[in-house]
Amino acid sequence: MSEIIDKIVPYIPESLKEIDIHKAIRLTVIVGGYILIRNVAQKYLANRQLENQLKQDTERKEQERIEDLVDDPNAKASGLDDGSWGWGKKTRRNVKRQEKILQEQIENLQNGQALDEDKDIEDLLED
Repeated sequence: MSEIIDKIVPYIPESLKEIDIHKAIRLTVIVGGYILIRNVAQKYLANRQLENQLKQDTERKEQERIEDLVDDPNAKASGLDDGSWGWGKKTRRNVKRQEKILQEQIENLQNGQALDEDKDIEDLLED
Protein backbone atom coordinates (compact mmCIF):
# COMPACT_ATOMS: atom_id res chain seq x y z
CA MET A 1 0.00 0.00 0.00
CA SER A 2 2.82 2.40 0.83
CA GLU A 3 4.37 1.68 -2.56
CA ILE A 4 1.20 2.95 -4.28
CA ILE A 5 1.18 6.09 -2.14
CA ASP A 6 4.88 6.69 -2.86
CA LYS A 7 4.16 6.44 -6.60
CA ILE A 8 1.21 8.88 -6.40
CA VAL A 9 2.83 11.54 -4.17
CA PRO A 10 5.10 13.05 -6.86
CA TYR A 11 2.07 13.76 -9.04
CA ILE A 12 0.12 15.63 -6.35
CA PRO A 13 0.56 19.40 -6.69
CA GLU A 14 2.15 21.30 -3.83
CA SER A 15 -1.08 23.25 -3.15
CA LEU A 16 -2.93 20.02 -2.32
CA LYS A 17 -0.13 18.81 -0.04
CA GLU A 18 -0.46 21.93 2.13
CA ILE A 19 -4.23 21.56 2.83
CA ASP A 20 -5.01 21.37 6.54
CA ILE A 21 -8.31 20.27 8.13
CA HIS A 22 -9.85 23.79 8.15
CA LYS A 23 -9.21 24.29 4.45
CA ALA A 24 -10.59 20.80 3.69
CA ILE A 25 -13.80 21.50 5.64
CA ARG A 26 -14.21 24.89 4.00
CA LEU A 27 -13.70 23.37 0.55
CA THR A 28 -16.22 20.61 1.34
CA VAL A 29 -18.84 23.13 2.51
CA ILE A 30 -18.36 25.28 -0.58
CA VAL A 31 -18.60 22.35 -3.00
CA GLY A 32 -21.59 20.85 -1.13
CA GLY A 33 -23.36 24.21 -1.06
CA TYR A 34 -22.77 24.67 -4.76
CA ILE A 35 -24.22 21.23 -5.55
CA LEU A 36 -27.25 21.84 -3.31
CA ILE A 37 -28.00 25.29 -4.72
CA ARG A 38 -27.51 24.04 -8.28
CA ASN A 39 -30.03 21.22 -7.80
CA VAL A 40 -32.61 23.55 -6.26
CA ALA A 41 -32.11 26.10 -9.05
CA GLN A 42 -32.48 23.41 -11.73
CA LYS A 43 -35.76 22.19 -10.24
CA TYR A 44 -37.10 25.74 -10.00
CA LEU A 45 -36.12 26.55 -13.58
CA ALA A 46 -37.64 23.28 -14.84
CA ASN A 47 -40.94 24.09 -13.08
CA ARG A 48 -40.92 27.62 -14.46
CA GLN A 49 -40.26 26.33 -17.97
CA LEU A 50 -43.12 23.82 -17.59
CA GLU A 51 -45.50 26.58 -16.44
CA ASN A 52 -44.50 28.78 -19.38
CA GLN A 53 -45.04 25.90 -21.80
CA LEU A 54 -48.46 25.19 -20.31
CA LYS A 55 -49.40 28.86 -20.58
CA GLN A 56 -48.28 28.99 -24.22
CA ASP A 57 -50.24 25.81 -25.03
CA THR A 58 -53.45 27.17 -23.51
CA GLU A 59 -53.00 30.47 -25.35
CA ARG A 60 -52.38 28.60 -28.60
CA LYS A 61 -55.49 26.46 -28.13
CA GLU A 62 -57.58 29.52 -27.31
CA GLN A 63 -56.26 31.29 -30.41
CA GLU A 64 -57.05 28.25 -32.57
CA ARG A 65 -60.57 28.12 -31.12
CA ILE A 66 -61.09 31.81 -31.90
CA GLU A 67 -59.78 31.33 -35.45
CA ASP A 68 -62.13 28.34 -35.95
CA LEU A 69 -65.08 30.43 -34.78
CA VAL A 70 -64.08 33.27 -37.12
CA ASP A 71 -63.85 30.84 -40.03
CA ASP A 72 -67.20 29.21 -39.22
CA PRO A 73 -69.35 31.39 -36.94
CA ASN A 74 -72.12 28.76 -36.80
CA ALA A 75 -69.77 26.21 -35.27
CA LYS A 76 -70.37 25.16 -31.72
CA ALA A 77 -68.15 27.09 -29.28
CA SER A 78 -66.28 24.51 -27.29
CA GLY A 79 -64.00 24.99 -24.33
CA LEU A 80 -60.38 23.95 -24.09
CA ASP A 81 -61.36 20.36 -23.28
CA ASP A 82 -60.89 17.50 -25.66
CA GLY A 83 -64.60 16.75 -25.86
CA SER A 84 -64.52 13.85 -23.44
CA TRP A 85 -67.58 13.21 -21.34
CA GLY A 86 -68.12 10.78 -18.53
CA TRP A 87 -70.10 9.96 -15.45
CA GLY A 88 -67.81 11.53 -12.90
CA LYS A 89 -68.96 13.20 -9.72
CA LYS A 90 -69.20 16.61 -11.34
CA THR A 91 -71.20 15.29 -14.29
CA ARG A 92 -73.68 13.48 -12.02
CA ARG A 93 -74.10 16.66 -9.97
CA ASN A 94 -74.76 18.69 -13.14
CA VAL A 95 -77.29 16.15 -14.42
CA LYS A 96 -79.16 16.18 -11.09
CA ARG A 97 -79.22 19.98 -11.12
CA GLN A 98 -80.54 20.01 -14.68
CA GLU A 99 -83.23 17.47 -13.78
CA LYS A 100 -84.26 19.63 -10.83
CA ILE A 101 -84.50 22.73 -13.03
CA LEU A 102 -86.47 20.80 -15.65
CA GLN A 103 -88.87 19.48 -13.00
CA GLU A 104 -89.40 23.03 -11.66
CA GLN A 105 -90.12 24.29 -15.18
CA ILE A 106 -92.65 21.50 -15.73
CA GLU A 107 -94.36 22.35 -12.43
CA ASN A 108 -94.40 26.04 -13.35
CA LEU A 109 -96.00 25.24 -16.70
CA GLN A 110 -98.61 23.03 -15.07
CA ASN A 111 -99.41 25.73 -12.49
CA GLY A 112 -99.59 28.32 -15.26
CA GLN A 113 -102.09 26.19 -17.19
CA ALA A 114 -104.16 25.71 -14.05
CA LEU A 115 -104.24 29.49 -13.56
CA ASP A 116 -105.22 29.96 -17.20
CA GLU A 117 -108.09 27.48 -16.76
CA ASP A 118 -109.25 29.39 -13.68
CA LYS A 119 -109.23 32.64 -15.64
CA ASP A 120 -111.30 31.02 -18.39
CA ILE A 121 -113.81 29.84 -15.84
CA GLU A 122 -113.91 33.29 -14.24
CA ASP A 123 -114.62 34.85 -17.63
CA LEU A 124 -117.50 32.46 -18.12
CA LEU A 125 -118.86 33.17 -14.63
CA GLU A 126 -118.79 36.93 -15.13
CA ASP A 127 -120.93 36.83 -18.27
